[in-house]
Amino acid sequence: APGGLRAWTGPVKWIPPSTVVAQQKLTDPFDTLDLGRWVKRPSIGGLSHVVHVPGKLRLILDAKNKRGLEAVCYGGFYLSGDFDFQVDYSLPVWPSGDHYAKILVHGLGTTASCSIRRETRPGGDAYRTVFGRSVRTVPTKDLSGALRLVRKGSTYYGYYRTSSGWSLIASASGGLPSSVVRVQLGLLTQVENLAAVTVDFDNFAATAATITPILSGSGAPRPGAVVRLDLAPLSEITKPYFLGASFGLGPIPIIYYGIAIWELALSPDPLLWVSLSGSLPTIFRDFAGTTDKQGKATASIQIPAEPALIGLTIHTAFATYSGQQFTVVSNTYSFTITK
Repeated sequence: APGGLRAWTGPVKWIPPSTVVAQQKLTDPFDTLDLGRWVKRPSIGGLSHVVHVPGKLRLILDAKNKRGLEAVCYGGFYLSGDFDFQVDYSLPVWPSGDHYAKILVHGLGTTASCSIRRETRPGGDAYRTVFGRSVRTVPTKDLSGALRLVRKGSTYYGYYRTSSGWSLIASASGGLPSSVVRVQLGLLTQVENLAAVTVDFDNFAATAATITPILSGSGAPRPGAVVRLDLAPLSEITKPYFLGASFGLGPIPIIYYGIAIWELALSPDPLLWVSLSGSLPTIFRDFAGTTDKQGKATASIQIPAEPALIGLTIHTAFATYSGQQFTVVSNTYSFTITK
């Protein structure tokens, strides 16, 4: 938000490691909802929403929502090694009931996860850490504050912010995500509610040994040149994937296990159909295939040597799938063709 933490200056900008501490840093004040950094996943049926309001990421559950209804915004990046991330929150619409806002990390290729929640339940309001089987709560009436999740070695630490600084809720180790993780910011109801629920997130900040964009690109985007697109070697192993390109950011809804919708930030325009059809393999190279044993895939776009293309902006994104289900949807990598 205005006056908040420093924003990235491009679709994806990674701040290089410090010369003293081997960590990378990432901040987002949510001045915009940059789809080069985040991937939206509301529920199916249009009862939950992931939207941007001035200076904030807003998650909404509509009135008369169903049990298990969720709105989630996924990071378009992976964290590995020791990490520390935090985010401010506020609860502008927060009735009684049984629902919670959360920050969460889940391990790739596993069901292991760790989360911190600001919850309202029939028994009262609390901060809650859910670190595998270890669950701890601290009563609260806060309607705004900050949540912080830290991993150091194999141990996780969960904090909430007070007027005097960070207060530890709990720590735990064993059976928790131990390597590469993906971040979620979410809102979920555990019962059928008659009232709407809203949480705003702001001032996201993370440090980690490594911060890797899921989809990144390289190469000068000029007529006659090649833009290389890299799927991080940390994604799903030996899974089929497709990659698309379009002139717009869509989004295109992709149903996830019949309960939610991945929003693929591409538009259903002629460029997308051509990039997916395989009809121009010399231009759209390796736009479909299978990730390797490290979960890596590489594709490229051979930009035609046509000066008339200068000034066009191209958006790209990928998804992996298993059977009829899409398992990972990436951030969007965008570039503008220049001279």
